[in-house]
Amino acid sequence: MAIIPYSILWRPWRVTINAWRYWQIALADRGACPACNSAPQQQKNLYASVKGPSTVDNPSRPHMSPLYHLKAYLLLLLLALIFYPASSAAVNFSQCFADVTSCANNASGQACISMNMSNTTAFSLLRTSGGHAILTTDDATALSYAGCSAYCGTGQEPFSWSVFSQEYSQWLLPYLALLSQLPFGSRRRMENLMSVILTLGSPTLAGYSLFLTLLNARWVNDQLFSGVEYPSAAVRKSVVRVLSTLQQVPLRVHPGTSGRFESLVVHPDNDEWWTTLAAELDYSHTWSIASATSIAWVVLAYLLTVANLFSNVPDSFYSNGPGSGSAWLWLLPIVVGWLVLSPKCDYDRVHHAYQKANRQVFVADPHDPHAAPTHVTSNFGLTISTSPDWKLYYRNITSPDEARIPPVFNYARTLSWSRNVYVASLFYRAAWRKSSHCFGVDGEPIPRNVRNDVPRESRLGNCEQIIDYCLPDHHRVNILWPRGVFFNMVVASFMALQLQLGTIFAAFLAAWFTPTIGLGCRSLAYLIYGMLSILVWILLLSSSVLGYYAHHLVDVPDLESNGVSGVEISLNTDERASIATIAPRAGRIHLVADWLRWIGKSLAVVNAIGIVANSFFQYAGVYHNCYCDSSVFYWGLSGAFNVISPTQTDIELAKSGWIGALALGLTSCVFFVGTIYLVRDALPS
Repeated sequence: MAIIPYSILWRPWRVTINAWRYWQIALADRGACPACNSAPQQQKNLYASVKGPSTVDNPSRPHMSPLYHLKAYLLLLLLALIFYPASSAAVNFSQCFADVTSCANNASGQACISMNMSNTTAFSLLRTSGGHAILTTDDATALSYAGCSAYCGTGQEPFSWSVFSQEYSQWLLPYLALLSQLPFGSRRRMENLMSVILTLGSPTLAGYSLFLTLLNARWVNDQLFSGVEYPSAAVRKSVVRVLSTLQQVPLRVHPGTSGRFESLVVHPDNDEWWTTLAAELDYSHTWSIASATSIAWVVLAYLLTVANLFSNVPDSFYSNGPGSGSAWLWLLPIVVGWLVLSPKCDYDRVHHAYQKANRQVFVADPHDPHAAPTHVTSNFGLTISTSPDWKLYYRNITSPDEARIPPVFNYARTLSWSRNVYVASLFYRAAWRKSSHCFGVDGEPIPRNVRNDVPRESRLGNCEQIIDYCLPDHHRVNILWPRGVFFNMVVASFMALQLQLGTIFAAFLAAWFTPTIGLGCRSLAYLIYGMLSILVWILLLSSSVLGYYAHHLVDVPDLESNGVSGVEISLNTDERASIATIAPRAGRIHLVADWLRWIGKSLAVVNAIGIVANSFFQYAGVYHNCYCDSSVFYWGLSGAFNVISPTQTDIELAKSGWIGALALGLTSCVFFVGTIYLVRDALPS
């Protein structure tokens, strides 16, 4: 038997004690428990530990708030759910099947008398493994659903702690421990908790955010900055690394007449800003002894459990360990993928790196091209924080999730991050084109050095010259929907869906081929979990797209408060006739986006609780009853049957189904992780 942590053993008793305390206080307040009011001071102090200090100070015991009554009822309901299997009428399906078979063979036997049925009735209740009526009792392996529920009972077999603890420690506990290796980093515990819930409630969303982060980094390196070596190869490398790394924050670039972002691009004194920020962000949340141990534990436990599974197949029919293990298998490639990518999601470290780099930010002089640049203490050219007035049509961020740093929220940042990175690349490409034609900021020819870097003197100029130098050649560009970002979203969607569907269909097939074959409670639970996971992903992705579009209906005309620098990053004029016309429409779209986000997150919470509860229900034998074992959803009430004594053919068919299911789940996981390693080679080092 597996070793169970102390906290798990103690928790039911702690719940029992607290429930009893609340119940006693509730009865005392209602006058239904005179013994509670006449209890000695020590007992009253015990009540006070639950109710609060006012109980001791006020012997008259004033009426309690409804909150305490609610706690009492909820805790007692929880106890009823926990201990119901042990307290309900015991059902022994093997004995019931043996009695029905005995009655069918011997009309005058004790079995017919004890079950109060006739020999003919008993014979009509018996079925083969395919659900057909039997010719002789030697063919009987199952009972019809009607006979099972009528003569065996509608309850379940008694709860077995040894089976529960073994299945829990083998199939579920390693995965729960692996959750601790997910990347968090937020300053708020609730956001970290919500990131875990979203990952559990929608593995599709988690896989989508992970793979999209990978593709976005490759997109910056291979497409946006491909061939651009401005102002030098070293600085270009730092720029790409910074922009690729800042996917976990609401990144914004602000080109405009002040020339702050343009100075970051062109002015040589700002090269150190890029290299400093890149160096400070060069920390890794990657492989450690703890993470490697957790992953090795999951893999080893999975392999050993699967190897041991086939030695005694019938014992695993009702707990359905292969189905449960396959349903959780997606977590392994998700954790491995984040460890490989090492997202920069530590809020304190990212903002400390940004603030340290901002100690050396310079803006070109407004007039004199040869004057020393102005040292500024705040960097308004590139920002990574939200403003306090974001709720005003979300003028700073498209949704609250965009400001949440755990990487599972990258789905909400992709479009706005891609747009801003695309804008930055346009300015760098424009400066690179002019430098490649040997024109400096001041219009003088550029003397090339041995390394082909742009000399410092050719990058100096006043604010207007610097703005003109990196101004993109074409003034109307479709920056609202950056080129290539939808391709990344489609590929990430495909990878996430193949991981989710591969693992969930593996669990579904394992439950389907477990006698009784067909759609039952176990297989239906897996199907619901997978479909809800995909639905949550669709809702949240739709919410992010609508929020982004509505945000830019209002926000697009302004890149910074003092105007734009010639590049119209907006919709066309007809679509944005006036703010007065657009704002109500944007507000309505944002409202729809908010509702989609709220519904998606609510479903994610339900789904996360459901997958954990479903595993516990299977290990506790909650599904081991006539209804669930008979696969009623597939065969119907009249044709359903419960295979109680499987034949060797049934066992071999179940083994084949389990092998196929495990192969499907492992293949989808290996394909996901393998693709990550292949694409990772194109990332900036």
